[in-house]
Amino acid sequence: MPTKSVYFLVVPGFADWEGAHALAEVRRHGHYEVKVVGLNQLPVQSMGGMTVQPTCALTDIDPEDVALFMLPGGDRWEQQPPERELLDLLVTLDACAVPIAAICAATTVVARAGLLHGRRHTSNGLDYLNRSKCPPTPRRQCTWTPLQCGIAASLRPAVWPMSSLHRRSWLNSAY
Repeated sequence: MPTKSVYFLVVPGFADWEGAHALAEVRRHGHYEVKVVGLNQLPVQSMGGMTVQPTCALTDIDPEDVALFMLPGGDRWEQQPPERELLDLLVTLDACAVPIAAICAATTVVARAGLLHGRRHTSNGLDYLNRSKCPPTPRRQCTWTPLQCGIAASLRPAVWPMSSLHRRSWLNSAY
């Protein structure tokens, strides 16, 4: 049983369906505990109308306890800037070599945190990031993978929170 947890961010209007498959697999095959993190600990309503109660707030996270930090998409990422606390946490997690998975529109958040500079990623494309007013990056690259529709756009694609055998099995069976 892993000692670290997978953290899943919920914010008002998050795309509730986007992390479902990945979370199920990191629990089933990786045996990770999933912690739901919010901007604070108040209940959050998803795009689909589900009300979710965060188990902790951004300020409660200890990077040493994080195996993976996952951000689902949602309209809010295209309609308002991310909170400074979230950007600061992402930079801290990256400095601690914690894998960060951003799905769909949430890739704009990691771009705004400056974490896509010179890295291969699976965002919706360079034009999308530019339209989303992300910081310009001369070396920005978009790499499409079998997971391009949004299972995970990891900043450290070689690092997954499950064994390589489980990962290989999951990737081969998912699509």
